[in-house]
Parts: sequence; C-alpha cells; structure tokens
Amino acid sequence: MNESIDARIILGGKQTGYKGRYPGLMEEVLIAMTSHKPVFIIGAFGGCAASVIQALLGETPETLTKEYQYKVAQYKTLANYYQQQDAGAVNEINYEKVVGFFNSAGIEGLNNGLSPDENKMLFTSVDAGLVISLLLKGLSSCVNK
Repeated sequence: MNESIDARIILGGKQTGYKGRYPGLMEEVLIAMTSHKPVFIIGAFGGCAASVIQALLGETPETLTKEYQYKVAQYKTLANYYQQQDAGAVNEINYEKVVGFFNSAGIEGLNNGLSPDENKMLFTSVDAGLVISLLLKGLSSCVNK
C-alpha cells in the first residue's frame, strides 16, 4: 500500500486491541517515513497519532513501550509467538527501536513541506479550517518539489 500513495495523513488510531505487530498507525508512519513519503499527523483526536507526535518531539510515550503493550494478554501471546517465528529478527517487535527512530527523525523526518512550527500547529489544532489549510499547503509544496 505504501508504494501506491503519495502522502500519508494520520489522525486518531487504536493504541491497543489491534491485530498487527504494532499499533497500525504507528507502523504506517514508520513505513512512510523510512521510505521518505510525506507524513501529516493531526493530533486533535489523540490516540496513536498523539503518541507518535510525542515520540517525534523526543519523548518516550508510555503507550509505545513493550511494557504497556504487554498488559494486553492477547497481544503478549501474539507478540511472543511472532518473535519465536521470526528467529532472524528481520521483522522483530522492538518498541524502543521504533521510538528511537521517531526521536532521531524528529519533525523534519515527516518530509511534508511544513515548517516545524506549522507541524506543531497541525499536532495541536482543533480548528478544522487551519488543519485543512496546513494540509493543503504541505501537499502543495510536496507536489511542487
């Protein structure tokens, strides 16, 4: 799916109760950023998007730790099984590594054409007009690269 998109817009998102290796939106942001796709994160709805924002700002959100995720017994069982099957650690589940990537990449790693201050507005604004305006500005600048 990542190869078929030009940019990714993220908001909200489950932090537990998902069916993959990581919370889905966290994984989508990680994949998009590592392939240098523009990423826009709207923080007004909280959820996983807000946790990724915290990580991009240099923090370690509790929700993006193995300890927090393993509180859900079904996920712990799935993660342990998955780790046993992936003996080569090609697709290891490593929250510390992913959060470290977000910490290192920072806001600039979003590659979305917005300034750090504009991204911070996108992270916090509940004003739909402002959010739309920032998205259009960023998308427009990405198209014109």
